[in-house]
Amino acid sequence: MKKQTKKSLALAALAIPFAMSSSAFAETSGTTTVNIEVDETLSLVLSTDNINFNAIGGELMTNNMTITGSTNSAAGYSISVNTNNDYTELKHSNTNVSASVPTLSSATTMASFPDIAWGYTNSLANASDIVSNDTTFNPIPAVATKIFQSSANGSSNHIFTTGIKANNSLPAGTYSNDLLFTIVANPVPQNNIETGMNDDGVEPIIDPISGNPYFPMQGMTPEICQAATLEEQVQLIDIRDKKLYWVTKLADGNCWMTQNLDFDIPSTALSSTTTNLTQYGVDGYTASEGYSKDGDIIYWTPNSATIPASAIGTTGTISGWQVDHDHPYSADPGTWYSTDTWYDNDTETNYLAGNQGDKFSRTPYSGNGAHGHVGNYYNWSAAIATNDASGYTSSTYQNLSENPKNSICPKGWRLPVIAEYSNGELGANEFYNLGYSYGSTSNDEHISGSPVWLIRTGWVTGGLSSAGSNGLYWSSTVANEMSAHDLYFHHWGFNPKNYYGKGNGASIRCVAE
Repeated sequence: MKKQTKKSLALAALAIPFAMSSSAFAETSGTTTVNIEVDETLSLVLSTDNINFNAIGGELMTNNMTITGSTNSAAGYSISVNTNNDYTELKHSNTNVSASVPTLSSATTMASFPDIAWGYTNSLANASDIVSNDTTFNPIPAVATKIFQSSANGSSNHIFTTGIKANNSLPAGTYSNDLLFTIVANPVPQNNIETGMNDDGVEPIIDPISGNPYFPMQGMTPEICQAATLEEQVQLIDIRDKKLYWVTKLADGNCWMTQNLDFDIPSTALSSTTTNLTQYGVDGYTASEGYSKDGDIIYWTPNSATIPASAIGTTGTISGWQVDHDHPYSADPGTWYSTDTWYDNDTETNYLAGNQGDKFSRTPYSGNGAHGHVGNYYNWSAAIATNDASGYTSSTYQNLSENPKNSICPKGWRLPVIAEYSNGELGANEFYNLGYSYGSTSNDEHISGSPVWLIRTGWVTGGLSSAGSNGLYWSSTVANEMSAHDLYFHHWGFNPKNYYGKGNGASIRCVAE
């Protein structure tokens, strides 16, 4: 208990002729603050200790288990699952038997479930639901993967469904593995992003179009993001070209741009004072790749300009794209994107609305506001800010620590990572974590609207393809000598570890460091 006491004392004398003097006695007062500390509580209850199956006829068998989570944390909780071993298959109880039941290799429906495999789904509403043919089953993860979450204090029941398919071609016996469920309290936000920047002394930048002040993208820090209010949207300005971007702290705990990057690659040098250039002298970032250094400042001079405006048609069609796997290229259609036509009528017509040129107009075409701006299409070399991406191969850059650290993102922001760890470290696939933070990923409905606002901008490979029906976003993770990993999604699917040719053009969403 902390006690604060304030005392005041006043003494006044008044002289009255032919009278006695009088005095006013001082008045005292005191205040005290009463504090009580309430410890944070977390509870996780599983409805069963064992999930048992008997293989009969090779049919898909399912089991619904109730998971009850509870917390008094004001921000709620998150529940994750992974195997409690360093393997994901169901192994025979006799170690001399090598046969096993592997987990799914990718998300699949009941109708396409392999003959011998196991997986899980968390898309069922309650324990009485029947698994339908379009229910998506997911691979059993080796690293902790978020499956449920709440956003407020209290208790909730969740249904976790295990699916297994096996037959008598397996040696007789018991096959098993242990699943580990973990509950953690969500951090309680303390500030919004603008408050954090103001407290850090970040100076606002004047928007030359509106004349209004905005805090810069480059003012973001990990501490500001950590303390930011969940899902509160704010517009920040990129110092480099004075374009505004919506950013939001999303349910995966990261602060994301919720609008596509629209930065045009210049022919002059970019510097680490405004661009995400943090690495020099290792892993390919050397003078031969366009890099130089002056004191603590790193510079990158692109060896190729962006596709000229003459190559961009008034309807958003991009022509003349040079498919180059190693050197940076980008193109800007200057258009707004509308989900309405394709989403409602199942057609790919009218997916790009009126050319806005290089003005980056604040007037949106569709109801999703500035979030729907197409932004630029970048090849992977441009995305990772290097003049030669040929040195990045799967054998060298499979692990996160060896992925490119530089990017075309503003300073303080970077490309998402999809690298897989060999040591079981958490958080390897940021697209996956983001998608599952907002529910089932059997389609893109959970990420194509508020608050994530990913959009189906298609891609560029000799021309603009699949805009309005498919979305493609680069990561910093290489797949092989010719390809890099990306997030691929559409109205009927979500693949957070797709891969695409490095020379092709895709969209970019930056995440705060």
